[in-house]
Amino acid sequence: MKKYKILGLLILTLALFSSCEENENKIWNRSQSLVDFNTNSASLPVTISGTGSVEIQFDCTASSSEDRTFQVKLNEDLTTANSENFSFDTTVTIPANAYNATLVVNGIDTEGLTTDPKKIVIDIVDSDSFLIGSESLEISICSFASRNNSAMCTSMKKI
Repeated sequence: MKKYKILGLLILTLALFSSCEENENKIWNRSQSLVDFNTNSASLPVTISGTGSVEIQFDCTASSSEDRTFQVKLNEDLTTANSENFSFDTTVTIPANAYNATLVVNGIDTEGLTTDPKKIVIDIVDSDSFLIGSESLEISICSFASRNNSAMCTSMKKI
């Protein structure tokens, strides 16, 4: 019986140490600023043959006496919307003495945009200046006959 306990303990120890992976994630130590998406629910309805827009809020854990910028990019692998149906600036600026910033995503009704929602996925680009909270945000874009707020596309969410 004692042999089985020792053997079981040996197998458990080997399993614990052999499955260890090196953690490459950055650790927030409160001396660095953490940037994250603020919202988890919205949509980008676009009027048929028209336009629409949605504001994406970003929060930062610290303010600074100077403007700070970070980059965002389109995640082409996860985006299902046609690139001609939307646009956004890839640079986001957090104003001096502020804790948040806004990115405007514009929608344009061109060919390919229908009432069936498509995904736009935006990523925060990794940087030495900031740590990133949620890495990606999914926005649903679709067209509607009018800008009736009760007729929204599927919600936007953190990934």
